[in-house]
Amino acid sequence: MSSARSTSFSTEMVAGVAALIALSAWASPAWAVGLAIRNDTNMPLYVQGGTVVNNVVRKGRPYLLNPGQVVADQALPGPKRLTIYDPRQPARILLDDTFILGQVDLILSIRADVQVLPNGVKVPIIRVVPVNPPAILPVPRR
Repeated sequence: MSSARSTSFSTEMVAGVAALIALSAWASPAWAVGLAIRNDTNMPLYVQGGTVVNNVVRKGRPYLLNPGQVVADQALPGPKRLTIYDPRQPARILLDDTFILGQVDLILSIRADVQVLPNGVKVPIIRVVPVNPPAILPVPRR
């Protein structure tokens, strides 16, 4: 009787492991889309992404992006939230925007513009623009 139990237990265990492998293969990032954000300003910035689920934003970890630096990640398609902070004043939000991540990879460039107010004060304005991915050059044959 103990051998029947151990056989049944091992069969159930093998079936459970097979189900786990199938589930992990089904939920693999094959449907994930690449998202890259590049800091094209002359100042460091905190960049924090988030996913909108049932109209609630699930924020990710903030990244410190120095000028010219790129952060890349994979994400599932759908609504995403992008928040950019000033690292010297983290309570100061420079940009808070929601965008839809589609089925193709996306590269975003953070750019800074300066707006001059009527009293002569210059105010930096942060904007995010999509960028075309760099062309892949063919490898020269020798």
